[in-house]
This record gives sequence, C-alpha cells and structure tokens, in this order.
Amino acid sequence: AVDSVPLLSSGKVSHKYSAGGCGVVIISDKNPQHDTLTLIPMNPLNELDKEGLEIIFNYRILRVHSPKGCGAGIPVQITGIRVK
Repeated sequence: AVDSVPLLSSGKVSHKYSAGGCGVVIISDKNPQHDTLTLIPMNPLNELDKEGLEIIFNYRILRVHSPKGCGAGIPVQITGIRVK
C-alpha cells in the first residue's frame, strides 16, 4: 500500500493539547498541502519529549482511535526521530 511508505517530515514537539488528553503532539510543518499537521505519536518520544524541540522524523498513519478526549490530530507511529 502506498500509505505504508514512511514520510520524512520536520516539526516541533508541543504539549499545547495535553489538557485535552492528547499528551505530547508533533506540529509538523511539512506536508503536501503546506498546512500544519498535528500528529499524535503513539510511541513515546522519551528524551526528545521537550516543548518546542525541532525534530526530523518519519511517520506512518495508524488506523487507531485518538487518545480519549483528544480531537486534535492524527495518530501516527514515529520512527527515525532525531533533533533537527
């Protein structure tokens, strides 16, 4: 399937939706529509979970529900994450 190819993106770590149940999100600034995209990493970012940290990563969209109370983004699996 085409959508299983990892997409290299860049973005910023954010906790701005954490009150709503999202926990950490990544505000991605690179996608085909030139909009920002909010990604909800379903795997922990560990030491890279720092507000405002600029990162480069691959992601794969997961067909799972967002965390309860979180309507802010798209659940994804993050791989190859590193500081920008």
